[in-house]
Amino acid sequence: MFDNLCNARDKGINPIKCDLSKGLPYRNQTFDCILAGEIIEHIVDTDYFLEEINRLLINKGVLIITTPNLVNLENRFRILIGRYPIFVDYTSRGDNHVRVYTGRALIKQLREGGFLIEKYTGSFVPFISYSLFKKMTSRLMPILSIMGLLFPSLAIHAIIKARKK
Repeated sequence: MFDNLCNARDKGINPIKCDLSKGLPYRNQTFDCILAGEIIEHIVDTDYFLEEINRLLINKGVLIITTPNLVNLENRFRILIGRYPIFVDYTSRGDNHVRVYTGRALIKQLREGGFLIEKYTGSFVPFISYSLFKKMTSRLMPILSIMGLLFPSLAIHAIIKARKK
């Protein structure tokens, strides 16, 4: 973590380390856009997290949020054959995901939190194991990414663009 902060500073970015459960150290309506990439699944009080994002966005500000998709194509096959789904932890040794989402569940929570959904898409739909896929460079990525656009509920990650009401 410390190395990432140093690397960011070297690139002219001023990172701030904080505890998301205690709020974010910015004034109300500070940002036009917030990117919350692969964060919400690690947070216990996700309603508070979305309240904080809502507080920080200007009126009609944009939130781009991504999270692993519990019901991606690989997980559907894994469960069908009795295997444990990827991105879900049964111990604290894994990725420390404390929540799992489907696109629909995240959209529902965002709407309840005062956001209008503008776009729901997916990252890519792997037709082979994600574990194998991420270890190799694939010429199929453009096709798999198009599949994520066409079939977001099967994609590895849910990607949602929402706007503050």
